[in-house]
Amino acid sequence: RNMAGFPWPTTTSGLVEMLGQLDAPMTKLRDVNAALDAARLQPGELERLRIDLRPFLQPHPMLVAADAPLSRAYRLFRTMGLRHLYVTE
Repeated sequence: RNMAGFPWPTTTSGLVEMLGQLDAPMTKLRDVNAALDAARLQPGELERLRIDLRPFLQPHPMLVAADAPLSRAYRLFRTMGLRHLYVTE
């Protein structure tokens, strides 16, 4: 049968085969999660990896509303020499 564009098994063996195909991605996901757990930072390591971006940030950044036209953001970048622009809701 075809359920909303997806084939659906009509026999028990077909269902078992489909479930077997679903197990492979789950195994890969478990492997990825194990790798992420192994890479977790120990307490104190995060502080060592911090990068101070303050020299690259503007002390008083410009804000623009999320619904403002793109032309306004473009004009702000061009006329004021901005490096970044905060978009707020």
